[in-house]
Amino acid sequence: ACGNCFQWISALHLLSQMQTEGLQPDLFTYNAAVLACRRAKRWQHVLCQLVAMRYHTVQADYITLEAALTSCECAQQERQTQQLLLVLQGEGLAKLRDFA
Repeated sequence: ACGNCFQWISALHLLSQMQTEGLQPDLFTYNAAVLACRRAKRWQHVLCQLVAMRYHTVQADYITLEAALTSCECAQQERQTQQLLLVLQGEGLAKLRDFA
């Protein structure tokens, strides 16, 4: 499946194909792509999928948000991690993770 670390390109291509065919990716589809990108250490693509989810009004869940945070942390992207935390706090979602 697309969750394999070498399948991140396939996962993103699948999302693109779905939209081209007029299909709306759901939370599970986005999470598969997000997790594939995270495993491949493609933190920029993880964040792009969060933006795409918002654009398509797909609500991120704990899996999505944790993947985004850990992707940024593992890549030592302190600024992106802090910005994401601020967004989550602003939306009341920071409680999903123990940040202490």
